Amino acid sequence: MSRVYREKELKIVSQLAYCNLDSDEYRELIKGRSDDNPVTLQELFQKEKENHEKNGSEYDLYYVYSYIENDTFTNSELMRKDIKSMIDDIIDGKICHGWKILDIRNDENRSGMYAVTHDTRNNNAIVGYRGSEHNTNGVTSGLHQFLTDWIFADGGIACGEMTM
Repeated sequence: MSRVYREKELKIVSQLAYCNLDSDEYRELIKGRSDDNPVTLQELFQKEKENHEKNGSEYDLYYVYSYIENDTFTNSELMRKDIKSMIDDIIDGKICHGWKILDIRNDENRSGMYAVTHDTRNNNAIVGYRGSEHNTNGVTSGLHQFLTDWIFADGGIACGEMTM
């Protein structure tokens, strides 16, 4: 039987979609693992934190901070604290305990799509998608992402076409 997710869990999954979970730490953790032994969120964030403590920097998988700080509609300091608290709670096992990363699809450079599938235990899974973003890597790549994401992908969906 599938489970119904609470609003708080859905918010966490949305926030996790904006973390760069396909980091160097993730690739290091999955080396030599079989598909039936996926990385847990707790393992990944703990590894990220340890690596940054060795380097003397704050751990930071949350990629969108620079966007948040340039957004006049967002309280960036409050959002940073909320995200850091979420990551700390995952490390401490208070939330998302035992959640595993089943799959990461990162096609940001081509179509703008980024998604993470989480095994939430007991044969349940949930997918978090990252929304479309403004690409700051220059006019050409921004135009490319606008065309592939907003025009071709979203336009295809609106017309009932498969887009991936």
